[in-house]
Amino acid sequence: MLSMFSIVNLKSLLLTGMLLLAVSFGCNRKILWDAYREDAEDRIPFIDIIKGGRWQRFSGVAVKPEGVQINAPEEDEQEELPYNLRGPYLKVQGDFLLVATITPQSEKSALVYFFGKLPDMCDGWQQTGKAVAIGIRQQLLQLIVHDGTTATAKASADIGHVEKAQLAVKKTGNKIEWYVNNIFAGSLEDTSNIFGDGKVYFGAEAEAGSSFIINALRVKPVNERGRVEVADNSTAWQTVATTVKPRYKSHDE
Repeated sequence: MLSMFSIVNLKSLLLTGMLLLAVSFGCNRKILWDAYREDAEDRIPFIDIIKGGRWQRFSGVAVKPEGVQINAPEEDEQEELPYNLRGPYLKVQGDFLLVATITPQSEKSALVYFFGKLPDMCDGWQQTGKAVAIGIRQQLLQLIVHDGTTATAKASADIGHVEKAQLAVKKTGNKIEWYVNNIFAGSLEDTSNIFGDGKVYFGAEAEAGSSFIINALRVKPVNERGRVEVADNSTAWQTVATTVKPRYKSHDE
């Protein structure tokens, strides 16, 4: 039988061990940005991509005061591709950070796409394009990489129930990192040069029978050498519309 002294010592050891574990986890946890930091990255302001953007021309979207609602396509529109042909896109130089805040409406999949190269379709032939898709499904963080040939799931971390989730993708050189709620979630070497064309197109996809809201979508350069410009996507629409089937229609046409 343990003496009272032994029990007290055992409790102390357990408490010390838990404190060390907590400190260790805190030290290893990588924060995306911190309001108390004053390095170059935090001095660079974000650009808001939702405000003033023509998101109402994105098929299946409803623009609301709280953000952009992404609705799953109807059954006869299942072939719709999840990118915004008539909305804003980015011209980028160097490294950049993209942050999307979403409100899931169900446990079904809610994905935000960052395309470096749009998919191409013509006469039954399809090239998938290059993109990073990040989102949530059944309380799991999802990250899917489209390398121009195949789509590969890279993450399925358990993040639990969240009413809102802040999802971030950061490009630094040939490395892509992703974060959820400001916490580092993973990284990969970008061997496919996803954003090599210097452009980023936006898209979003809700699983059948569901919807979700993009409350905020922001971007900024990672450092003062980088450049980010928000541009109009009408030229991209004209290019894509010459090769795809006429199902791609804007709401104002």
